[in-house]
Amino acid sequence: ALERLAGDIPGALVQLREAARLTPGDAGLAFQTGRLELAAGAREAAIEAFERADALAKGAPDQRRAIAQRRQQRVAHRHD
Repeated sequence: ALERLAGDIPGALVQLREAARLTPGDAGLAFQTGRLELAAGAREAAIEAFERADALAKGAPDQRRAIAQRRQQRVAHRHD
């Protein structure tokens, strides 16, 4: 379903948020939501989603790295 929404970030976010509502314990959905929020330019929402993913995944290394990278981007953006 998400493949059909390629390029439609707002539509994809609606679907991911609904999926996350139905399966709130899914770290993968939270992580993907963060990626799309970042692509949409919603950095704060992206960070929240990555932090939720991290908490749900109990600190999986790949997600922790992604969260750290997004935080660095947020800090760099604030100093521009």
